[in-house]
Amino acid sequence: MRRKRFGWLLAALCLLGLAPAATACINDGELVPTEREFRSRYQDQQPPPPPSTEDNRFRKGPLVYGLWGGGAVMLAGALTLTVWRRRRSDGR
Repeated sequence: MRRKRFGWLLAALCLLGLAPAATACINDGELVPTEREFRSRYQDQQPPPPPSTEDNRFRKGPLVYGLWGGGAVMLAGALTLTVWRRRRSDGR
């Protein structure tokens, strides 16, 4: 029961701590004229063109595949060790 009360109290304190940030976001629409002018100037610009395929040539290469493979090997090793240790501790 104490643990549940502590959880509710902690949740309430977090909400109270984050409430000022939420009100700041709500009041963001009330801008001073200079900020409104700054936003309108940059909102009218066209986005830059997407990068060409030549710029993306490094996205798929031996390094990327090596990193993916290394991550897969580490994941498989971690899962194997976890299963092996659980079986070993259950057998004692």
